[in-house]
Amino acid sequence: MNDAIYETVVSTVDAAGTPHVAPMGARYRVRSDGCAGVVLMPFKPSTTHDNIIATGCAVLNIVTDTRCSPAA
Repeated sequence: MNDAIYETVVSTVDAAGTPHVAPMGARYRVRSDGCAGVVLMPFKPSTTHDNIIATGCAVLNIVTDTRCSPAA
């Protein structure tokens, strides 16, 4: 894996099930044990951060056209 940042759209929900969508850069990293993982770094505080902490889940959508926006 490399240090490239991939443009993604992250979908989350809060504890009540209210959806939230946000653009975010993501990196793929290989851990010291050889397993690959995704690194997300949401701003703190942010709705995305709060939702991931509350539910432990997020959906990562990799986009190839960076002109796409959740607001569009």
